[in-house]
Amino acid sequence: MELSYRKEGKVAVLVFGSAQSSFMQRTLDGVPRKVLNFSVQVFIPDAPDAQYGAAVRAGLAHALLQKYDYVIKLDGDGRHDPQLVSTIIKILARGGVGLVTTSRYLRKSDRHAQPQVREELEDSMLSAAVNRVLKTDFTDVTSNYFGISSELLQQLSLTTEGEGLELELILKAALAHKANVLEIPHPLISNTHAYDKARLETHISVLTDTLKNLNRSLS
Repeated sequence: MELSYRKEGKVAVLVFGSAQSSFMQRTLDGVPRKVLNFSVQVFIPDAPDAQYGAAVRAGLAHALLQKYDYVIKLDGDGRHDPQLVSTIIKILARGGVGLVTTSRYLRKSDRHAQPQVREELEDSMLSAAVNRVLKTDFTDVTSNYFGISSELLQQLSLTTEGEGLELELILKAALAHKANVLEIPHPLISNTHAYDKARLETHISVLTDTLKNLNRSLS
């Protein structure tokens, strides 16, 4: 998929989390409001009754409706560095790359905390499964911090309701639309969140369902 170079435009940044938390405020303060000749608008999607994936999909759909050139999604719980927004915009603006994901496990990724051993192992397993399908070398397909071109986003039909939307996003962008997906380093900042025992099973379900649907549509 050919993606155009842009000199100027507007970017939507979707920040998920509690609007009242101190982490959220620091995240909002850290997001740049202008990068190159791109204006940046920050949104805190209000979806209290929606599951995670559904809420993200609603935010992405709103950004498309408002004709933003790029959409960046991150969490405001202290685990995502908002200053990376600038890097993501610059990469997308060059053209050629449709989706930018972030990794806590690349060699260049700083570690300000130690990862939960079980979660890191699960992330490694999921990344290995994706790499086997795509013949890539991703190290982190569950960071939940990404930026995407609206040109690519409008071609994707996303269906994930809960966790695992980024996994579906990567697979559909690379497999169905042959888009270039670039993974960049992101520091491992915190591991204080509670471990979700159903996390691996949920992501495996998204992986298998997405591949089945893609095989059906591409055959």
